[in-house]
Amino acid sequence: MQKIKSKRMEQFDLALRGELEDYREACCFCGDALTDIFKTHNPAPLNREEEAVCCEICVDKFVRPARMLQILNFR
Repeated sequence: MQKIKSKRMEQFDLALRGELEDYREACCFCGDALTDIFKTHNPAPLNREEEAVCCEICVDKFVRPARMLQILNFR
């Protein structure tokens, strides 16, 4: 299993304590601004960059179907 960068884990810890201020990242697919770290998703297998995140719409539209294809084609 791929390890999450410590910076990302620190961001989640801060958010859980209500101390993450001005969080903002762009979806790697559509570019929408993500301001809630708990609504970000891992875009793998379509984007394997460690810092990349995607929005809920793109995870449903692109990432989950790609993951299902990987499962169906696994041999």
